[in-house]
Amino acid sequence: MWRYLRHSLLVMTATTLTLAGCASVPSVPDVYFDAQDRDRAIRARGLDPARVADPYVVTPHMREWLMAQIDPNMDSETLLSVLAEDILDPERMALTYDHDATGTASEVFANRRANCLAFTNLFVALARDLDLPVYFVMVDGYEGFRRKGDLIVASEHIAVGYGFPDGKLVLDVSYGEVEYREVRRISDLAALSLFHGNRGGEALMAGDLDTAVEWLEVAVGLDPTIAANWTTYGVALRRSADLAGAENAYRKAIELDPSATSAASNLAALLRMLDREQEAREIELALADASGRNPYTYLALGDLSLRWGRYDEARRMYRRALRLTDDVPMGMQPAEPMAALGHVAMLDGDRRTARRMLRKALDVNADEPRALRLATALDRP
Repeated sequence: MWRYLRHSLLVMTATTLTLAGCASVPSVPDVYFDAQDRDRAIRARGLDPARVADPYVVTPHMREWLMAQIDPNMDSETLLSVLAEDILDPERMALTYDHDATGTASEVFANRRANCLAFTNLFVALARDLDLPVYFVMVDGYEGFRRKGDLIVASEHIAVGYGFPDGKLVLDVSYGEVEYREVRRISDLAALSLFHGNRGGEALMAGDLDTAVEWLEVAVGLDPTIAANWTTYGVALRRSADLAGAENAYRKAIELDPSATSAASNLAALLRMLDREQEAREIELALADASGRNPYTYLALGDLSLRWGRYDEARRMYRRALRLTDDVPMGMQPAEPMAALGHVAMLDGDRRTARRMLRKALDVNADEPRALRLATALDRP
């Protein structure tokens, strides 16, 4: 069945108080780069093609498998459907889903591990090897958030498209029914940039800063209009002690996407490190008015308000985060903002409300760290 396809687009935070948002990728005309155009397009971006990975290479072994699955005499749409069924069939391909496995097509074929961007790489590579003009699309209207250590990972959708506007087909392997506002075609360079951005994010999570910076330099070079890659690049530069470079990267992300709350919150934290308190405060005030659907953003804003002793403001932020746990299809559990509301009540002298919120949080998740810290604090004399 042709529907929508999801991947994880990694956008990292500098600390647990600075959170990620989502990418903004412009649409492009109905043109994609074939292999002959690839190096030319990369050089036009000022990059050495040798620095750029090619996620769409089809090996002889992959081609042998492909030819055994399909009948070349099938029409294009039948070929696409058969290819999708064969790749998704657990007895034929046996793919294992892994959030942090942004592999090339050949890597996915070899190790059978993939997130949905990696699945897209595999499908596009095999379909184009059959001369089927598939392309990449971004799907608006879906955001997901998850925590990995002191980093927040924001997810968007990227999909495989086929056909033109009057008869477009889009392949979907996402989980659950999601209502989408818009499907936008993106260029091969944008998709390649997202791939490099993901690999850079994965290197960052692994603590390999040099590799992360290398991947992310290529990502922003391939398509400098993707705000999320600039934010991730900024985090990698900050952790590499290039504070000026990190500031420039965050500001570039905000310039590209004024609603990029992740870039703004990261920038505010960096400015505070540099003793530029007034600038940081102005950014945080602007961020407080920003629209967004990332509950971690409001949780972080609440934490900042609490630190400054503005309890009513902290409550408002935590309540927004709590509401968003119902609105976002994949994200934080409500236990975390519940515990946060209990903490501000305790500091404000309302221990009865604090204990009530603690019970609610523990009912949702008995292992929630904020709730456990609140329980310990409430047990103190």
